Amino acid sequence: MAAAMRVTGAWVQLLTDWLDRENLPAPALRTVLDSRSPADVVPLPLWRDLLQQAVLLRPERLAPGLEIGAMIQPRHVGMLGYLILTCRTLGEAMLAYQRYETLFYGQDMVEVVGQDDQMLVRWPGADSTRGAGGQCGYRGPGQLPAPAGGYTTGANPRCLRLPGPRAVDPGGV
Repeated sequence: MAAAMRVTGAWVQLLTDWLDRENLPAPALRTVLDSRSPADVVPLPLWRDLLQQAVLLRPERLAPGLEIGAMIQPRHVGMLGYLILTCRTLGEAMLAYQRYETLFYGQDMVEVVGQDDQMLVRWPGADSTRGAGGQCGYRGPGQLPAPAGGYTTGANPRCLRLPGPRAVDPGGV
């Protein structure tokens, strides 16, 4: 029997951080958020509900969920976040994520596959938080990051198009 998909209590702290940044009291929401320690297991339906409550506090914003997501720090992902910080390339980070993602979600979901000059990162649709998983392809000769403009979105429009690394001017440092 597969474990139920979940996130950690450390991930829930992301909403507290956003409420603090926005100076939102939200006492009912904060009570639930404060009841979770970083090591707690938080069922995915509860996480979705908490996120929805937070987003509804800023109805005038076009994409408050993206604002919340932009605040993610390694501590929000727990041990997995700090492990990924030790990786030298995006490719290494994605492979580490794949190997240890059960620390975060409670189950293996992502598939990282190297194909020719691309690395594909895929989540099955049934495992996605919205039921519409997908894949993003990252171009690069074996190791990532790739040359400028080398990232693609694959067939899934929900994937982000990421710019390639910028050249560094050694004289300007």
